[in-house]
Amino acid sequence: MIRYFTLFAITLLLVACGSGNSVNEPNVTPGGLNDLFFGTDSTLEIMTWNLEHFPIHDQTTVAYAAQVIANLDVDVVALQEIESLNDFSLLESQLPGWEGFRAGSASSNWQELAYLINTQRVAITQSPYEIFQDDWYAFPRPPYVVHIAAFGQDFVVINNHLKAFGDPESLDRRAQACIKLKDYIDSQLPFDNVVVVGDMNDILTDPVNDNVFLPFLSDTQNFAFADYDIAIGSSYYWSYPFWEGGSHLDHILITDELFDEFDNAASTTETQLIDTFFPGGLTAYGQVLSDHRPVAMKLFIP
Repeated sequence: MIRYFTLFAITLLLVACGSGNSVNEPNVTPGGLNDLFFGTDSTLEIMTWNLEHFPIHDQTTVAYAAQVIANLDVDVVALQEIESLNDFSLLESQLPGWEGFRAGSASSNWQELAYLINTQRVAITQSPYEIFQDDWYAFPRPPYVVHIAAFGQDFVVINNHLKAFGDPESLDRRAQACIKLKDYIDSQLPFDNVVVVGDMNDILTDPVNDNVFLPFLSDTQNFAFADYDIAIGSSYYWSYPFWEGGSHLDHILITDELFDEFDNAASTTETQLIDTFFPGGLTAYGQVLSDHRPVAMKLFIP
């Protein structure tokens, strides 16, 4: 368990992070970012985190992001909006034993997808690659795929950042992305342990006629959103708190090959309420780290 990052001395009251499936407000306890925890040695953790225009506050963002990731002790972090390759490399360097990958060219300062992988516990069996590179309409940022192995099993993680905004064209572009992602998984990865993650820029609870995720939601035999209970639960735990009333936009989708593992009592999915551990609360979190909270899944692999 990684517990050696102490980048800032923090002495304040905070709100302790609760389960994404809970509707109770957390208790107030003393501590700070060093009290963050999620991962265990006996589970596989995969987390998605949109690090808004990384880094929004230069090396302060890098230092805090490293502390958050290390203390959460997850195994795979799928990132969105990684604009500076140099600062991403600096973030990787502050996480000993981790390996970083970023999509796009070295000179790109676009909102690229990226991975940070704890290679002390996870083996990378195939380096990340992009799919749908020529389909700008459905995928303004091509999905970024990595193959890993842990606990004697192989997994495929597909990192996404779907089209934003609520206009009809943007909705259609997200809908097309979901159709094509499902077709890709059905045809190319029919028997694999697949985890689809990312900032998908839409909610799971829209009516059927407007729900871009319908291809997955209607195929309950083969797909399930591991964060669905968060989506239908208290807004306190939603991943995008800065919109009026909040929204839950960051999702983790699993295929049926992982249903049994996710049903285990030791498995869970939680929005990581970093802002409640953060000095200065939600406002400071948004100024220094991101406008999105991370969402993380913990899987017990028998």
